[in-house]
Amino acid sequence: MISVLSLLIGLFLIFFISSKLFLSSYIKNPVKYMHLQVKYFIGKLIFSSVLVFLFCTYYEELKMTIIITSLVIFIICHFIEAYIFQKKLINNVKK
Repeated sequence: MISVLSLLIGLFLIFFISSKLFLSSYIKNPVKYMHLQVKYFIGKLIFSSVLVFLFCTYYEELKMTIIITSLVIFIICHFIEAYIFQKKLINNVKK
């Protein structure tokens, strides 16, 4: 159970730190939004897949729980980030 909790915390931290980095790079260059978004999504997907693979390798008895939990975190974080970025885009258009 501790391993699943550490996976949860690790994924949340990585997603929100990378979200902050992506947002700062978007503010610097808003013209390349789609390029940055695709690059960021692929990086996030690769990193989370590697992290889940490592956890599944070391904790074989919790494999199903770890995979489902990480997918739920990925989806939740992705929607939160989309909401934040949409608000930022709308604020930039209004200015």
